[in-house]
Amino acid sequence: MVTGDPKPLDPQVAGRLACDTSKPSRLGAGSTGTITRVFCDTSFLFGDVWLALAVAKAADASYQDFCREVQELTKDADVAALVRRSPEGSKGLYILLPTKCGPPK
Repeated sequence: MVTGDPKPLDPQVAGRLACDTSKPSRLGAGSTGTITRVFCDTSFLFGDVWLALAVAKAADASYQDFCREVQELTKDADVAALVRRSPEGSKGLYILLPTKCGPPK
């Protein structure tokens, strides 16, 4: 990590997640068909680096299955590594789900 770098992600992790590209990430490739693609973006806001993963639901997938699989993405090795490197650790991980998902489990 370079001091002052506005996007100090591990370049290998960022590459595997396809961050800041127009390509979908390989994250979610193990989905049972509920996740159609995942896009990764980084931003430098308020003096901190923010990583956002946008997850697209398959049109014919149930919200119950989609929401469960989105929450499973947090167990991916690359996502876990990014969270561990965060100054706040797991407190820095926020999952925003559609209201049809209900409260996180």
